[in-house]
Amino acid sequence: MTKKIYLVPHTHWDREWYLTFGEYRSYLLRVLDKIVDMLYSGELEYFLLDGQVSAIEDYLKIRREKEKHVIELVKKGKLGVGPWFTQPDEFLVSGESLVRNLLYGLRKCEKYGRCEKIGYLPDIFGHTPQLPQILNGFGLDTFVFSRGYDASSGCDFIWEAPDGSKVFSHYLPDGYCHGALLGVKDKPVDFLFLFGTQYGGFFPYFTTYEFGYTVDIDAAVKKVSKIIKRYSKCSNIESILILNGCDHLPLQQELNSIIERLREKYDVVVGGLNEFFNELRKRKDELPVLRGELRKVKHRPILTEVLSSRVYLKQLNFTAEKLLTMYLEPISLISEYLGLTSYPVILLDELWENLLLNHAHDSICGTSIDEVHVDNEARFNHVIRVANSEIAQLLGKIGNNTKASAPKVVLFNPNPWSTSGPVKVYFSGKALAKKSVLNGGVLSPILWLDYVEFESVKYRTGLFIVRELQGLGYYTLKLTDKANERKNGLRVNQTEIVAKNYTYKVLLEKGGALQITSNKERNVIGIFNILVDEGDVGDEYNYDRPDRDLVVSSENHKAKLSSVKFNSEIAVIKVNLEMELPEGAEGRKRSNNKVKQEFEITYTFYYELDRVDVEIRFHNKVKDHRLKALHRLNIRANEVFEEVHFYENKRKIIDKEPRKMPWSIEVQPRVHPYHDYIYIKNGDTGVMFASRGLYEYVAKREKDGVAVYLTLLRSVGYLSRKNLKSRYGHAGPGLETPGAQCLREVSVQYAIIPFKDRWEAIKLAKNFTQPIIGVQVNLSGNLEDELTFLKINGRDYQHTALKKPLNWGKVLLRVFNLKGDENEVEVEFVGDFDSVVETNLLEETKLSEQRSRNITLRPYGIHTLVFE
Repeated sequence: MTKKIYLVPHTHWDREWYLTFGEYRSYLLRVLDKIVDMLYSGELEYFLLDGQVSAIEDYLKIRREKEKHVIELVKKGKLGVGPWFTQPDEFLVSGESLVRNLLYGLRKCEKYGRCEKIGYLPDIFGHTPQLPQILNGFGLDTFVFSRGYDASSGCDFIWEAPDGSKVFSHYLPDGYCHGALLGVKDKPVDFLFLFGTQYGGFFPYFTTYEFGYTVDIDAAVKKVSKIIKRYSKCSNIESILILNGCDHLPLQQELNSIIERLREKYDVVVGGLNEFFNELRKRKDELPVLRGELRKVKHRPILTEVLSSRVYLKQLNFTAEKLLTMYLEPISLISEYLGLTSYPVILLDELWENLLLNHAHDSICGTSIDEVHVDNEARFNHVIRVANSEIAQLLGKIGNNTKASAPKVVLFNPNPWSTSGPVKVYFSGKALAKKSVLNGGVLSPILWLDYVEFESVKYRTGLFIVRELQGLGYYTLKLTDKANERKNGLRVNQTEIVAKNYTYKVLLEKGGALQITSNKERNVIGIFNILVDEGDVGDEYNYDRPDRDLVVSSENHKAKLSSVKFNSEIAVIKVNLEMELPEGAEGRKRSNNKVKQEFEITYTFYYELDRVDVEIRFHNKVKDHRLKALHRLNIRANEVFEEVHFYENKRKIIDKEPRKMPWSIEVQPRVHPYHDYIYIKNGDTGVMFASRGLYEYVAKREKDGVAVYLTLLRSVGYLSRKNLKSRYGHAGPGLETPGAQCLREVSVQYAIIPFKDRWEAIKLAKNFTQPIIGVQVNLSGNLEDELTFLKINGRDYQHTALKKPLNWGKVLLRVFNLKGDENEVEVEFVGDFDSVVETNLLEETKLSEQRSRNITLRPYGIHTLVFE
C-alpha cells in the first residue's frame, strides 16, 4: 500500500542561543532571502517558519523591500507563520504570558493575511496540563511536539485538559529534525570555521548558508523509507509526517529532486499540516485519550533543571510579569475610569513584546551563551523600570487628586478580595515623624526600617499592616502622630516570637533555621529554612551529582543574631550565617579547597497573619553547586499540590531516587515546576510555600513527615556537557558559560504559610507574590479617598488579567476555577454595565452573555469576561 507522506520543509529558528540575536539574524537573512525568492518564483511549494511570527518580523526589519512578497506568500499559504509570537518555554512563564504570546502572534499574523493555526511547539521542554484549553481558546485544536511523552499509546492521540478541552496531538519521538539533511553525508562541522582579528576573540562562521552541501538522492530516498518504517509502528493513522529541517538550517539542497524521486514510490504532499490533522480528526473515535502533564523522558530529554539555571532571569521575569498584569494594566484602567489618563495601549504593547522575546525557550531557560543573557537581563530591566515608572506616576497622580490632606499614602490592592497584609512604603520629609497609619479609623503602627539615600535626600522604609482593604482598587490613608501599640500583640524575646496562632523560634545553633509551633495544639509543625549546599557537575540543562560530593548543611553551623526590630504587629529579625563550602569542582569531583560563604537571613513575622516572609541575601562565591532551602514538615502526606498554569496540579511523592533507565535518554525528573505556590496537607492541616521567581522544588517522604526542598540557586560553567550521568549526549554546543556560575549578588524571597483553611492560605500566598503597594503623596484634589474598582466574592478562583479589551467593551477580566466542579462567584464592578460577555482568548468571539453579576465558572475552566 502506497504511504502518504506530508513533507514539511522548515527551519527551527532559535532567535538567540549559542550565537547572539544579531549573529543569528545575519544568517536568517540569507536563509529567508533564498526561500522567499524560491516560493515567489514557484520553485518551492511551501516552507514553515517554526510556528512563530518573531522570525519574519526580524527579517522584515532589515529586508523591508521584501514585505509585499512575504505578505503575498503568507496569504497564499506558501509561507507558514504563527500562531506564536515566540516559541516559549511553558513552565517558566505564567499562564497569562502563554495567552499573550498567542494573542500577539495571531494579531501580528493579521497584517500578513493568514496564520498557520497549528499548536506547533516542537522543542519545548515538557507541556503543562491546561495547554489544550489555552489552544482551544484561540480556536486551535491541534498540537505538534517532541518532548515529554513516551509514545506508549502511539504517536497520534487526543490530549485532554482538566476542563475537558481536547487537541489532536502528534508526537515526534525522534524530534523535529528527523527528516533533516536528507542524503547528506557531510558533517555540520565541515561547514564551521572560526574568524578572528587582532582586536581579540574569535567568532564561529558557517559556510552552509552560502555554499550548501552534497546530496545523494538515493541515500535521501533510503532515509525517508527508514523514517516511514519507524513511524509506521508508532502512527495511529496511515499517513506519515516528516519535518525536513532542523536548528537554523537553510532549505534542504536538491529538495525538488528528492521529492520527484519520492513521488515514484509514495504519495507526497509538501506542507499539508492541516490536511494531516484532518486525517487525525476522521479517526477521532479510534484515537487514545491522554490526560495530565507531558514530562516523560524516554525518547527526548525535557532538560529538567532549566527550572533553576541562571535563577536571576527567572526572578526578573516573575517581576516583569507581575508588574504588567497585576499592576500597570489594572491601574491604567482605573486612571482612565477616573478621567486622569488614557489607557496606554502602544506602551503596553511595546513592553509585552520585549517581555515575550525573553520567553523564547533558550532565553528564559538560561541555556544560552553569556552574551545572550546579558541582552535578556537588559530587556527584563527595561520592562521592569518602565513599568515601575508608569505605575508610580499613575498611582501618584491618583493619590495627589484625592481629598485627604497630606502627609498621606495611596495604596493599590492588586487582588480581587478583601485583604489584610503588610505594605512597604518609602517615606520622606514630614512623614518621617509620624508613628501610625490611619486605616478605616484604626491606627496601624509603622515599623521603621532602613534608610535609603537618593539625590542627597534621605528616605526611610516604613512597614505597616492594613486591614480589610477591599478588592482591586486604590485607597488613601493618612499618617498620624498618634501611636497605637496593641496591648496583646506580638511578644518578642530576641529569637522567640509569639503571634496569635503560632510561636516561632529562630534556632541560632542550627544555622538560623526556624521552628514553628501551633499555639492551639502545641505541636511543632516543622523545622524550616535549613540551607543545604551540594556539588553540581552538570550544565545549563541538567543537574549532575559529582562522583565525590560534599553536602554541607546549615544545621551544622551556628548563626549570629544581627538585629531585631518590632512593634506589636510586625517583627523583623536578621541573622548572619557563615558556611564553609567547596570552592568549585575538579573534573567530576567537588574540590577540597573551601571558601567562606556568608548569608544574611531576614525573617518577617506578623501578629495576625499566619505567614512568615523569608529573604536570603548573599554574594555567591562558589562554583559548580546547588543551594536549596530544606523544610522538614511533621505532616504525613503522599502528594504535593503545585500551582501551574490555570490549575493546581497534584503530584505523588516518590520515595525512590530516580535513575536513568537503559531505555531512557534522561533521568526521570527529580525536581518539579511550580509557579506562585506549592503546599502539603493532611486533612485540613498543611503548610504552603509561596515564592517570588523560584520555580523548582522536590518533595521526599521522611520517617515523621515530608521534606520539601526549594532550589535557591544553581551554578554551572557549561552550556552543555556530554559526560553526564543524568542525560545521554549533548543538549547543545559544549561551550563554557562562566556567567551561569552566578558569581553575583543573590536575593531570594519566599513565604512559609501554615494553614487550616487552604483558600485562606492561597490568598495569603497571592498577597505575598502580588502584594499591596503604596507611594507617599503630598497634594490634595477632589477625588474620593478610595475606590474599589473590582471585587470577586467567592472561593477557589484566581484572576490573571484585568485590562482593556482589544476591540470592544470596557473591561476584560480573566478568571479561572480551581475546582473540579462548577463554582459560582459574584463580581462587583464599580462601573455601570449592561452585560457580561464571555469571549474566547482571542477576544473576538462572543461565547455567551448575561446581565447578572453572578458568574458560574466551569470545572477547571478559564473564563475571559468582557464588561460592556
